[in-house]
Amino acid sequence: MKNTCSVDWCDKPERPESKPGAMCMMHYHRLYRTGSILKKPKIAETRVDTAGYLCYGHNRIHRVVFRYAHPDVPPPCWNCGKELTWDMGKKMHIDHIDKDRHNNDISNLRSSCWQCNVMRNKWEAKGLI
Repeated sequence: MKNTCSVDWCDKPERPESKPGAMCMMHYHRLYRTGSILKKPKIAETRVDTAGYLCYGHNRIHRVVFRYAHPDVPPPCWNCGKELTWDMGKKMHIDHIDKDRHNNDISNLRSSCWQCNVMRNKWEAKGLI
């Protein structure tokens, strides 16, 4: 029976040809490279995606802010009143009222069906909204 790694939560086998009570290869090399057996957490940074929205990791910040404010059911579409749900995917949009994609204040965000979000600029140009 092979001995396991000396790190409490690790069940991997010890390094070959090592003294009893040694670490597995992964923890041995991590300790050698970084000075610690613990994996350093990756910290996501805020970035701007190709569409110009602020993102944290893979999530657009305006969607996270709006979902936090409306965790169960989002409000109906601001224009047509259509009922929306979070599992509608790309058919539900979060609209920036002032069109500034970096202004993610909850007072600047509203839920929108995709039709109203796509047509908004045309309707504004014609003075319909």
